[in-house]
Amino acid sequence: MSSDYDSLIAQHYREVAEADGLSPSSTMAYEIIRRTETDAIIAFAEDAAAAVSGRAPRIVDVGCGNGYTLGVLSKRLPQAQFTGIELSDDLRALAEQRVAEDGLDNVTIAKGDIREPGFAGDEPFDVIICQRLLINLMDLAHQRLALGHVVGALGEGGGLICIEGMQSGLDLLNEARAEFELPPIPPAYHNV
Repeated sequence: MSSDYDSLIAQHYREVAEADGLSPSSTMAYEIIRRTETDAIIAFAEDAAAAVSGRAPRIVDVGCGNGYTLGVLSKRLPQAQFTGIELSDDLRALAEQRVAEDGLDNVTIAKGDIREPGFAGDEPFDVIICQRLLINLMDLAHQRLALGHVVGALGEGGGLICIEGMQSGLDLLNEARAEFELPPIPPAYHNV
């Protein structure tokens, strides 16, 4: 599916890929937030993967960026099979580079658009990870459609961890900033 905002998002993530490369700061500049999110994702994925019996757990990182989270997870859960889905050609190339350089045999990277049904193939996943993905869809109808596709890719008894930016969180942050006479932080130009 293409939309009028696709080129804006592609350009943004081209710049992110050029600036950050394989760094953990790619798509999240704040180290403490990145570490906290990654720790929460690891705990969630470990619990969900432990519930799968008789086969390797299937875990997908939708909008995997440069593959940082996949790299960390695949080392913690070597028995699992990982898929990274990334629409940005530039970030996907970095994720593929990470997989090759780190010898991550249990990770596959693919191009996919969550606005399309079957964006990740036909097999359901045991764990789906989305980090700041839906906010990059600049049309609320596309966000709803994509969330439906993500949930539809989840197998019975599987788990979804979705870390997104919310207007309410930004409002609270700006309220706190105002108490210290700091200027408000506007929403990112490429997020809704």
